[in-house]
Amino acid sequence: MVSVVERSSSGSFDEVIGAVETDDFGLVLGIALGIVAVALLVNFIMTILIWNPLEVGCKKLFIQCEYGTAETRCIWSVINRRDGKNVGWIMFLRTLFVSLWSLLFIIPGIIKQYEYMMIPFLLAENPQMNRKEAFEKSRQMMKGNKWAAFVLDLSFIGWSLLGIITFGLVNIFFAGPYQYLTQSQLYFRLKEQQKEESYEYLLYLQQFRETVGSILTPLMNAVTKLSAGFLPIAMMCMIYWAFDRKAGRKILAGLGGGLFINGFLKLTFYRPWIRDTRILPYGDSKTAATGYSFPSGHTTRATAMFGGSGLWFMEKKHSVVAGLLFVLVFLTMFSRNYLGVHTPQDVLVGFISTAVMMYLTGWLELWSEKEKKRDLMILVAGVFICISAVLFYEYKPYPLDYLPDGSLLVDPAKMRGDAYEGVGFIASFVICRILEKRQLDFDRISQKLRLFISIFALIPLYWWINTGCPYIIEEISRSLGKFLRFGLGIIYIMVLVPGTVVLAGTLTNRGSDKVTREKQGQP
Repeated sequence: MVSVVERSSSGSFDEVIGAVETDDFGLVLGIALGIVAVALLVNFIMTILIWNPLEVGCKKLFIQCEYGTAETRCIWSVINRRDGKNVGWIMFLRTLFVSLWSLLFIIPGIIKQYEYMMIPFLLAENPQMNRKEAFEKSRQMMKGNKWAAFVLDLSFIGWSLLGIITFGLVNIFFAGPYQYLTQSQLYFRLKEQQKEESYEYLLYLQQFRETVGSILTPLMNAVTKLSAGFLPIAMMCMIYWAFDRKAGRKILAGLGGGLFINGFLKLTFYRPWIRDTRILPYGDSKTAATGYSFPSGHTTRATAMFGGSGLWFMEKKHSVVAGLLFVLVFLTMFSRNYLGVHTPQDVLVGFISTAVMMYLTGWLELWSEKEKKRDLMILVAGVFICISAVLFYEYKPYPLDYLPDGSLLVDPAKMRGDAYEGVGFIASFVICRILEKRQLDFDRISQKLRLFISIFALIPLYWWINTGCPYIIEEISRSLGKFLRFGLGIIYIMVLVPGTVVLAGTLTNRGSDKVTREKQGQP
């Protein structure tokens, strides 16, 4: 190829330009595009590895400023914490989605940029928040507010120009912090706006509660305590021990499944109890409302025990009793909203998740009856699920959010310990059910004898739940204590009491046979 310089010595200027256009322009253009592509790639990588984590860390700093607990080291906390991978991944997806949308003539990318604007703030407060929740919450917060946020950013154009003139010094020391502080105030305003929408129903109930005074509140308080009390446990056990062995086992399975999924959801979806200063929980309800509220544990217990017992009474044609028990389920759900400790979402998910687990466990009971070996399959699956849950609970990251006074909003150790109730229940249940089904045919014993033993068997169970277990929890770790509470409780319900019934029945039959033989003159 003849160089441009060589051709310029023998040709006109126009010829030189033509030569450049025809021979070298493609090369020059390729080099330019290559440089741009490399620059964009480097910028993309720098954004993912450095700027995104720093953005979340800086916004965490300004969030802490609002609570009066700001420390500059929190800027790097997102990188150092175990949940830094989760934050990095979600921020990477945010950058990727905005970049892809920007390919559609820029404007869609700008719209998505503002739609995902709150993601860094959400991750700054809840670093373990999953991708779906982070994007969805940001969409909800920015719905109808994107234009206002855009106009707000336009107000910083002067500062940006001044930053360019000063080679970024103004942005670092003045404009950047000022803009971040302004955006953090927007975040808190949008957050409060979401609360206003979510808690409108609860505020209405609270106003009604304060208006009617003592007319309805004691009833709701009694209902909510009833669902977590001993009465539904006693009713479930009496059905199991004295009246219908299979139905009682199904109710137990539904309760265990409900408790397990409740604990799993609480630790998976971080949802602290209602902390809007306008929501004032009634009386002593507030003392228990210090953990993860999603889903409602009271609703789980009421659905499994009242609902499961109600289905049995309905099957036995006791429609009035069944109807009262179903009413108690929904009264429990309503009482949690009425007392100001749960949102409608908390109780609905608690009800639905437990109902689904009741259906699944009931189906498994029917499925296992077709082949004997299926009991062993359920045992293996149950043990595997429990071990997996323990590993998940012990090694997953937990948020440490603090109130303005420096105290923990929610103690993760307490909530992790509570989740072990379901693990202990399932672990004991899958083991005990094989022993009970194959070795303890207590339903063959006289119903009068079963009823007599069942009444007295409730006394040790009551002591264990209300006195023995709390003492053990105080003396050992909360996780192990909660595990033993239901683990040993299930052993007592499914093995010790049925075994006692079988033994008593055997001795009674022997005694009856001896008397009969003596009357007949037989040795």
